[in-house]
Amino acid sequence: MDSIRWTILPDGVVDADTVRVSVLVSPSLTGISTLGRSDDFKNWPERLAALLPSLWLQFESAQGPLVKEHQPTGRYPAADRTLWRTLFTDDTYVREPTRPVTLAAQERRTLRSYPGKLVHDEVTGLYEAVAVYTTQSRLRTEWAREERLLCEEPPTDHRGWELPALFRLTDMISERVLDLGSDPKAGYAVLENALHPRDVAAPDAHEPRYMDRTSDVYTGADRRMLPLAEAARFYDRGKEPATLADEPTHRVDFHEACGLLGDYPELQRRFGLVLDLRFTMPAGVGEVSKVRVHFDDRIADAGRLNAAGNCPWTKTRYVRGGVFEAAAGDSTVISGRMLNLGAPDTWHLTELDVDGAALKHVDYARTIHSLRSGSLPSGTTSVAHQVSGTGTPAARGVGITLLHSDRDKHLAGQIGADVGRQVASEEVELTAQDLVRGYRVDIGSVDPATGSVTRWRSLLRRRGRYTIRRPGLPPFEITVGPDEGLVRASAVTIDAADDRQLYGHQAVFGWHGWSLAAPRPGLTIGLDDKPKVPDPPVSPDVPLDTKFTAEPGSLPALRFGRTYRMRARLVDLSGNSLDHTASTPDAVHSDALTYGRWEPVPQPVIMPLLPFNEGESTERLVIRSTVTDDGRAISTDEYAVRRSDVPDHEARSEVDGLDRRYKPVAERHVAPPKTALQMAEEHGVFDAAFGPDKPGRVREEYVAVASRESGSFLDTKVRDPEWPYREHDLLREGDVHIAKHDVHDPLPLTTLPLVRRGAGLKQGEFVVHSADQLLLPYLPDVLAEGVMLRGLPGDTANRKIPFPGPWPQAKPFKLRVEEGTGEPRWRDGAFERVLEVFLTKGEIATVRLSCYLDAGKLPLLRQWGLLTGSPFWADLPAADREFVTRASADGENWMLTPWTELTLVHAVEKPVLRPEVDALAAGREAEQTAARVSGRLTSHSESSGHVELDAHWSEWLDDVTQDAPSRIDGHTHLEDVTVFYGRDEEHVDRTHEFGDTHHRDVRYTPTAVTRFREYFHPSLTEDRAKVTRVGPVSAPLVVPSSRRPEPPVIAYVVPTFRWERTVDEEHDTITRHRRSAGLRVYLKRPWFSSGDDEMLAVVLDRGTDLPDTLATRWGVDPVWADTTVLPGPSAAHFPNAAQRPTGLRLAESPDTAPLVVDAAAFTPVYHQERRLWYVDIDVDFGAVATTRSAYFPYVRLALARYQPHSVDPLHLSKVERAEFAQLAPPRSVSGHREGDRLTVRLAGPAAFNELGELAGSGVPGAAASRRVVVSLQSRASLNQDEMDWQPLGVPVELTCGAEAGGFVWSGGIAAPVGQLLTSYRLLVQEYELYRSDRDTATDTVTVGGTALPAARRLVHADFFGLTVGLLGRIDFDLQEDSE
Repeated sequence: MDSIRWTILPDGVVDADTVRVSVLVSPSLTGISTLGRSDDFKNWPERLAALLPSLWLQFESAQGPLVKEHQPTGRYPAADRTLWRTLFTDDTYVREPTRPVTLAAQERRTLRSYPGKLVHDEVTGLYEAVAVYTTQSRLRTEWAREERLLCEEPPTDHRGWELPALFRLTDMISERVLDLGSDPKAGYAVLENALHPRDVAAPDAHEPRYMDRTSDVYTGADRRMLPLAEAARFYDRGKEPATLADEPTHRVDFHEACGLLGDYPELQRRFGLVLDLRFTMPAGVGEVSKVRVHFDDRIADAGRLNAAGNCPWTKTRYVRGGVFEAAAGDSTVISGRMLNLGAPDTWHLTELDVDGAALKHVDYARTIHSLRSGSLPSGTTSVAHQVSGTGTPAARGVGITLLHSDRDKHLAGQIGADVGRQVASEEVELTAQDLVRGYRVDIGSVDPATGSVTRWRSLLRRRGRYTIRRPGLPPFEITVGPDEGLVRASAVTIDAADDRQLYGHQAVFGWHGWSLAAPRPGLTIGLDDKPKVPDPPVSPDVPLDTKFTAEPGSLPALRFGRTYRMRARLVDLSGNSLDHTASTPDAVHSDALTYGRWEPVPQPVIMPLLPFNEGESTERLVIRSTVTDDGRAISTDEYAVRRSDVPDHEARSEVDGLDRRYKPVAERHVAPPKTALQMAEEHGVFDAAFGPDKPGRVREEYVAVASRESGSFLDTKVRDPEWPYREHDLLREGDVHIAKHDVHDPLPLTTLPLVRRGAGLKQGEFVVHSADQLLLPYLPDVLAEGVMLRGLPGDTANRKIPFPGPWPQAKPFKLRVEEGTGEPRWRDGAFERVLEVFLTKGEIATVRLSCYLDAGKLPLLRQWGLLTGSPFWADLPAADREFVTRASADGENWMLTPWTELTLVHAVEKPVLRPEVDALAAGREAEQTAARVSGRLTSHSESSGHVELDAHWSEWLDDVTQDAPSRIDGHTHLEDVTVFYGRDEEHVDRTHEFGDTHHRDVRYTPTAVTRFREYFHPSLTEDRAKVTRVGPVSAPLVVPSSRRPEPPVIAYVVPTFRWERTVDEEHDTITRHRRSAGLRVYLKRPWFSSGDDEMLAVVLDRGTDLPDTLATRWGVDPVWADTTVLPGPSAAHFPNAAQRPTGLRLAESPDTAPLVVDAAAFTPVYHQERRLWYVDIDVDFGAVATTRSAYFPYVRLALARYQPHSVDPLHLSKVERAEFAQLAPPRSVSGHREGDRLTVRLAGPAAFNELGELAGSGVPGAAASRRVVVSLQSRASLNQDEMDWQPLGVPVELTCGAEAGGFVWSGGIAAPVGQLLTSYRLLVQEYELYRSDRDTATDTVTVGGTALPAARRLVHADFFGLTVGLLGRIDFDLQEDSE
């Protein structure tokens, strides 16, 4: 069944009461599949001609006036039957129209968009904040620089604007935006909560849900996050179902074809789908009225034609002689057949790519969140840091875009109204917004002097070529005059995975500097990545092929720095609109926009001349040298000769035929950045070639220059920038090559020229240009005047190198790195432009390269405009403004001219200087087996990457299974010390694990390893001698013990003596003195339980009344009547102590009340024969001994192991007590020959025992207490054994006497005549007598006339060697000591 909707579209006033209308014919065919089965549309022009006389126009109501007389306007040819039948045949496919149904509330569709203006403001707000902050930081460094200059100090800062600090960025970006970047899904959940309130009061069941941006949720805490979340969600759409690929190819049916013809107004008329009529307005029609089509009720099909819904009412606004148009209804965006662009809250013009900016902003927030949370590796050398810095992402311009802030609301209303009309049963009334097909956009340039638009230019004037291309038939050309295209009013897409999700952008249209109705001239890139002429496919169902070009001379020029305004004329469903020459009120025009460039001026292009060797890259230039072990410098020239035989470094590499030998210099070409032809045009550099009156030579030159847009450094034929008609064959001249990164790459090398322009290289390949002067193959950026180099070694200020010549004659230069010192040297020659930079051995320099530009062109950059339009700039002093402007133009501001960094390296095989380590200290905690070693490491930081610390020591090992203790050597390697570049002194702090708690004296040897291993072939770095330098061994470091020593195990204790011999030659008297030294303590093995330097300590009470078990005690022998009072033991009483430590904490003391002692410490000695350790402890009672010596006092030593090098308070072991020991009293024995007698005299302190006390006091008591006997002994001279001495005669007992308050025993023995070959000696023995049983008695003592049994104990023995004279005289030997 055929159904036709007839819609009236008012088209203005011709004159007075004569007006125009267009009648749109909208067919709806049901029940058929091909057009041949339609009675009406099989040959529509004929049917239309039959209906036209019965077509009336009815105003206001069923009783309103009827217009039965009307005439064609004649603007377009009438409907053409031949044309209809050529395009629409009987076989034309017809698809059944789908009738919309009302969706349940839970199935309501959602129209997603995002607020472009809010996103624009959020993004530009961050750019402005960062621009202000970084400029403030730059000003602070400049002020400090000026202060240094005033103080005659060299300036140190010349690196320009730095990236913003991370902590400041987290303040500039809201916390909720950072959370969105980290977890977009959580942001989407908040977004859905903000979207759902629309369900509460839906005004129209057919209207999709859309975001209410005035709600409390949207304007609350998430107001900065939600616009970005909407943008991210807008592009985060569902994936296309896999089953969709199986659906049949889409066919264009008859209904769709009728709709597509709406883009071609003349074709609409020639196919009879639009009727243009003029008539006289009936009297009585008011300003506000409505009109519709009504067919004469007398014709046969009147009932079907006039059926409900087929002839909708159109509301009109009529002013006699001036206005006849569709009424705007309640729309605020339409005003007099124009979009009302004068409402700044609704419309916004921008050059910013809002889509890209929104997504980049979210990604940037994700990066900042990751940096803040530490989820990325830190450090300036990490890849993550280099890729994910704090610099804001570069913005991008997309021409001029018109944003409608309420467009999603407007689209939702249109969708709801359209569906409502289709399902409604009552009469339909249409307003202007229901009749809009699209817009015709005009751009007006604003006169800077007057501020008004001088002329409006349409962006949609076009010339078309229309051809029906039916297979098997010749093309059918349709001649159509120039007209205007249109921009469609609505563009709603559907989610591929969920058809309830609709998407509508707030961008109404955008202008990129060309027609909106015709493609730009030139080729496109096809699916095969090859350039091709645009040739969109033609539907076989409705084979209409259209191609358009812009109307010559109709387009305005889009230029940076110019100010524009925009207006949009409404285009109704029949293609009618105001003419592009029509005058319109200023109130419906957009605000003025000065077109600016968002893109920064890119960094210079770096191009290698040779393939890369180890560690090199495009941005890393390396020269190489070394030093000898004795410190002699090897130059880069000498090094290149020395290492000419390194593997894989041949003069002609097998992999790519290039020279890979080490070179004494490193070079890179530095070229201006590339630009696109469109951007160059927007800078106006081609304006001289545009226009109808330009000579052919200028146009040819333009074409020659413009053809370089697609150029690249892979081109083998390059036009000379200074003379574009001259072409260089770089391949024939040997200046361009393909190199490989890997010399062992098995894949064949890509050959030049490439098979086609745009073809790529294989992975691992890159291009090099070996010419001294690089030819630029592409269009350079118009704003790039030259290169600013910051941080060049030897420079104290920034250096500018220009790209000479008028654009596009930007001539590259060469950067060369050499060994040496001093400022860089610039040479601008006819055949080579080169900047020579000098590096000392081990020096690494990071140089920032950015383009500089003319300061007068800074206003063209929108990022600059954000800074200069900020309140900060308004308050800035003029001098600071001038500095910021100059520095920004000089390329210091990364937001305007981002920099690239070149790393210049002078790599040395081995460190330049030997490392040294000193000021070492060791720290240790109790029970730790490791020590914390700290100290100062001095090295040549420029050439030393790290320093290895090797520890060496020697220590005692007392293995009881061995005959004696032995020294063993220890060695370990500590964690390497990373040397930071530029810091020759490093504080070393390393953990040294020993595996035990012992004390040791450790020496450390530093070995510096070159920082530059990565820059040398493995065959060199595998030889440690080539890449290391060994430093001097450190002084011994005392590593303390961290555990108390083990208690000593005492074997036994014996007294010790000192012997002295004096000779009185005047009186021929010899005297032998025996003095008590102290005690010898024998100790069981093993020793060194706490490591080297372990000692034996005599533990001494400091007067704190320690228990006797913990301190050394002594006293007189109670057996003897000795009244001597001995002092308390102190360190002074042990004169031979090696150390006398004080304040030592006993191991036995509780933590709550520590016991502190003093000590006298002695170093044990190993006794090889006894396989024991021993310590000789001298005891000197001091002043007591000089007045009245004690007789055989008792000593009980409290002994502990003592480790002087131990962690406090772990110096002492637990205390062990020795057995009681007695100290022998001193004795002096003198010998003298008196006549024939050998006399002896013994003196020394003595005391009375029980026998002495019974005998009485004085001499009798002393005599009763002891016996002193002298014996003469002899042996053959040839015998040496002590057992060979035999008594000669009867022993003689000496007599006791008193002398000087003491006692002395004297007497003698008759001297016999000596025999030859016989040795003699005089033996003196002192015995103590004590009461005993008669059975064991050896002596008797008469006391009071009573003989008492007594026994004797030897307490002293000595002897004198005797000589035999020639006559047998025996005398004391005064010359030699006795055995």
